[in-house]
Amino acid sequence: GRAGQRRDQFVSSAARREADELVTALTSPPTIDGSALFAGGRNTLITTAALAAPKLAEAVTAMRMQADLDGGLVVQEPAYLIVPAALELTARQLMATFNPATTGAVQPYNTLNVVVEPRLDAISATSWYLAAANQSALEYGYLDGAEGPQITQQEGFEVDGVQIKARLDFGCGWVSPVGWVKATA
Repeated sequence: GRAGQRRDQFVSSAARREADELVTALTSPPTIDGSALFAGGRNTLITTAALAAPKLAEAVTAMRMQADLDGGLVVQEPAYLIVPAALELTARQLMATFNPATTGAVQPYNTLNVVVEPRLDAISATSWYLAAANQSALEYGYLDGAEGPQITQQEGFEVDGVQIKARLDFGCGWVSPVGWVKATA
């Protein structure tokens, strides 16, 4: 009934809020250790990088060359290609499996998972991101493990009806400058 619809609205609203927060963290990162998170010197930024196989290869190489704060190389496997909706077709075409006629036509990164995030379009319809499978740089969590919205319901005693309250204790942020590469065109 009506209480179930309201609960569904709370869950949907919470999911949107979490995605909004994560996109904000991704597109407005803080400085880490005194430097910009996405920077060429950290191997976390490539520029003039319209989404295409050679630039994807450049992003993968940058990710492989990332070092932790102590200077040691980080073992990480590229897993996610995160794009605005404007680049979805290009990303999916790059990931398509086909039988190339020549070695030069092989696209070896077609196992990447394409993640389309339309919130990115408002910030840049041409920038894209590569994230490692084991990345732990952009973290998110919930207070005391209370994942998702916490919904409580109370039936009225003095008034006919049901009161529903929802609470979302969610946070996200950057803890390390590795596991991500931003590409700007």
